[in-house]
Amino acid sequence: GAAINSTGKVIGITSQAHSDLLGTLGYIINISSVTNWVNQNKNNTAQTNTLLNRLVEFTKG
Repeated sequence: GAAINSTGKVIGITSQAHSDLLGTLGYIINISSVTNWVNQNKNNTAQTNTLLNRLVEFTKG
């Protein structure tokens, strides 16, 4: 998920969330703290999701 301000700008990304009968608590990482990492890695080739492939094979059998 993402944290969006009133003008529609992304200001944070969800790092963790917890939900129970009383409500939901989430933690947000300030987007400025990860901007450099995103810029350095946004053009990298995506990693293969091996867990998804295993799940698909499991549901076929």
